[in-house]
Amino acid sequence: MNKNLFKTAALAATLIAASNVYAASIDLGTAGYSSGDGDDLKAVWEGIDDSNKTFSSLTEFTNVDTGNNTIANLSINFDSGQAQNIDFRFGLDGGYGVEVFFNNANIVDTIDDIWWSKSYNNSDVIYLGDTALAAGSNNTLNVYWAENSNSGIQSAQFTLDGGDTWQTLSTENLSAVSAVPEPSTYALMLGGLGLVGFMAARRRKAA
Repeated sequence: MNKNLFKTAALAATLIAASNVYAASIDLGTAGYSSGDGDDLKAVWEGIDDSNKTFSSLTEFTNVDTGNNTIANLSINFDSGQAQNIDFRFGLDGGYGVEVFFNNANIVDTIDDIWWSKSYNNSDVIYLGDTALAAGSNNTLNVYWAENSNSGIQSAQFTLDGGDTWQTLSTENLSAVSAVPEPSTYALMLGGLGLVGFMAARRRKAA
């Protein structure tokens, strides 16, 4: 294959790869906290100076221990490549309760002592319910919880098929399911690769 043919193939591959990639991020922040039930956890978190917080970027949120006497903020950002429904479930240890905001809307606000006992069959698991995502939308999910003592591990999953299949909450899974190539991109790729094949065949025949 000569340089021009190679460039055409590389361009087609790059275009289809770009159409499949949607960025997703999972960020966890923690800070020291000692208070009582009934607090507005989002307001408490925002009132703590960043210098007193610890931040980390995660590839997935599974078996994470945020520690005793802490408040935590899990911030999830992802794109949706098509119109679809999504549901999340969170297994948390929140002695002072849990608050969840989806695209700035408060959808969970409880002051109960939450502990999922490391089982998604536990009644303390937080389900957000099916949420409609618009095609091409960017979405942000913020989860706040606080624990006093005896901190346990935390995990989360999501589903796109009404709960038939639950996937680990990871940047890889969120990025993959959010990417949907446009039909025009497929046509461009197939046309480009077809042209490459045709020209390569002609060159072999001429030789």
